[in-house]
Amino acid sequence: MQRGEPAGAERHARLALTWPENLGQGRPYEPEERLARYVLGMATGDADAFEAVVDGSAFRVSDRLALLAIPSLVALGRSSELGRLGAGSDTPAAAFARGLVAAVRSGETPHAAAARLADSTSSLFADVEGRLLLGALSLEVPETR
Repeated sequence: MQRGEPAGAERHARLALTWPENLGQGRPYEPEERLARYVLGMATGDADAFEAVVDGSAFRVSDRLALLAIPSLVALGRSSELGRLGAGSDTPAAAFARGLVAAVRSGETPHAAAARLADSTSSLFADVEGRLLLGALSLEVPETR
């Protein structure tokens, strides 16, 4: 996506959602697929992919991957539901969510706000998963189909 190749990003996201048929027990009952589904939504504008991210986050920012629900709600045209994210928690992810929601409500785009806010919460994005998450949050939200 960052190279301007949404078809390649879509292909990689779909591969990330594929589970080997003959390996161990196969697909877990509730696999963690929010990042792959978010990238798929960003690459294709597919509303179902964004819905899966929102559903998987359950309006709780108990983990940092739930931050993907914010731009997903924006992409779905459901910005009125943003206030439910990050409330009642004092985790770094919840604090980042509150800042991101406030920025979006004031008219800033999710990707610009995420890039700006990331500097103040660098520990949230310090590891590999965190850098992948920040990269995903920094992508411009497409129109959904």
